[in-house]
Amino acid sequence: MKQIHHKSMRHVDPWFWRDSHGNEVDLLLEKSQQTEIVEVKATGTIIPDLFKGLNYFSDLMKDDNLEKTLVYGGSENQQRKAGRVVSWKEFLL
Repeated sequence: MKQIHHKSMRHVDPWFWRDSHGNEVDLLLEKSQQTEIVEVKATGTIIPDLFKGLNYFSDLMKDDNLEKTLVYGGSENQQRKAGRVVSWKEFLL
């Protein structure tokens, strides 16, 4: 939120999503050309289950223009089939 404010990113609209069954996405960033969905996890170990919320939302929306990002407590950035993995130290909007 601080990045959005300080960078005067008026084209970014942040949201949180949760359904009645407890499925959730920590952060939805509606940008002018695409939507980025972000899940934040404190763990330093990446396991496929961490992408559960991102995959559920992506399947629900059926939108090819979604960017999936997992922010985690580790230090290595990765590109995986399930989405982008970013260290919390390097996560930028």
